[in-house]
Amino acid sequence: MGQTVKSLAALVVASLVSVPSFAQTASPGQPPPPSTEPLDSVAPPTLDPGALPVAKDPMLEPVPPARNVLSSWGEILKLVHQRSTALHIATAEVDQAIALKRRALSSALPTLTANGSVSEALYNNGTAIPSSSTTLNGTTLVGSVGLRQPVFNLGAWYSVGTAKERERVAELSAEDVQRQQLATVALAAVGVITASRVAESSRVSLASDLSTLELTQRRAALGAATAVDVLRAAQEVSLVRAQLVTADESLRQARESLGSALGFTSGWDVSTSLRVEDLERTANAACRPVQGLDSRSDIRAAERNVRAAQRDRTAVDYLYAPTVNLVSNLTYTDNLQKSGDFNLTQWTIGGQLAWTLYDGGDRYGQQRFTNAAQVVAREQLTQKKRDAILQLTQADRAIVVAQANLEVSTQARDIAKESARLSRLAFINGNGTSFDLVDSARRLREAEIDLLNRESQVFQARLSAFLSRANCAI
Repeated sequence: MGQTVKSLAALVVASLVSVPSFAQTASPGQPPPPSTEPLDSVAPPTLDPGALPVAKDPMLEPVPPARNVLSSWGEILKLVHQRSTALHIATAEVDQAIALKRRALSSALPTLTANGSVSEALYNNGTAIPSSSTTLNGTTLVGSVGLRQPVFNLGAWYSVGTAKERERVAELSAEDVQRQQLATVALAAVGVITASRVAESSRVSLASDLSTLELTQRRAALGAATAVDVLRAAQEVSLVRAQLVTADESLRQARESLGSALGFTSGWDVSTSLRVEDLERTANAACRPVQGLDSRSDIRAAERNVRAAQRDRTAVDYLYAPTVNLVSNLTYTDNLQKSGDFNLTQWTIGGQLAWTLYDGGDRYGQQRFTNAAQVVAREQLTQKKRDAILQLTQADRAIVVAQANLEVSTQARDIAKESARLSRLAFINGNGTSFDLVDSARRLREAEIDLLNRESQVFQARLSAFLSRANCAI
């Protein structure tokens, strides 16, 4: 009888679940807020192999690693520059703007043309042909060179300046695309790190609950536990399994989001040797803070777009002015089958005045169109400034909220940890129930996962706030 009691006591002690904990360290180089630690310092819970028997279950196997792994944060800049479709489109739009500027300049520069023709007279009724005519019997060769130089063309000159504004708009827009792409990839990488740690934490919890279920079943076989205790432990295992399935799928989706941000159709993982603080330093190296909201690339691009729209409107007024061109032509004509020397060379030079008095309403339509485009550009600038101000306000508040949530989550984790410890002590002393033991363990597990997510939110808020006040060059 005494031996049986000792065996039961040993099983009770062995059934205690070791409480996983998170190491808390401060972010390097920055004074931490209350109960705040960097994301990389939050270690997932670990299982004490001496406290519980090792559980074997297929779901304890981790998610297979992704084929591609991000080995350094500097690699982000290289991959985004090489494979980002948004960045390539923005670069192509800059090339288009440069081409349009060259086309605008061409209308103010000389135009040189050359023409040539060969004709054969098939029928001539014998009528006398003037000596200056080029339509003679036989084969006639005609060649000409023409030169046209705009002398007075307000619209052409003004359009060159407008094209320069459009080029600058495209350059600033491309710069803002780089900032947005860097933010997208950085946040996706942090999402992979967080999802990986959440999945690992859920897997450790499953191992712990499986061991608890096995011990509860042994105790029930010895009469130290009831069938309700076994069912409660089995129910907890089922709950953790469902959470683990969700965590693993979240990890796969996070990898795919990172791969998509890097320009791939497959998932990308983040090396375990990388730290999010290194990512923050990489962002600081690639981006420079702006002095004010008006210095941000997207706001400057919108302001330039307003100027370009105003110039487009003014350019329509110049269409009502006449144009003056200097023209010169050199013509050579030769009748190849006429006896003797028959050739004619002419060189003319003169001025050409062109003044469109009525064009069917085309200029009126352009005026109305450019007026509306000017209004659209101004309203877009106003809306961008409003959105940017709201973004900055929300980004600053997000840091405060994330840090407050982290502090609350840390306190909740500490409370859940102590509650789990007291529940185990009460269960050992016979004052607690298996329900209290299982419930406190569940609350601790949820608090640990919540703490991981809160840590990630703090870093994401800091990074978003920094990038919302910076211009980046990848």
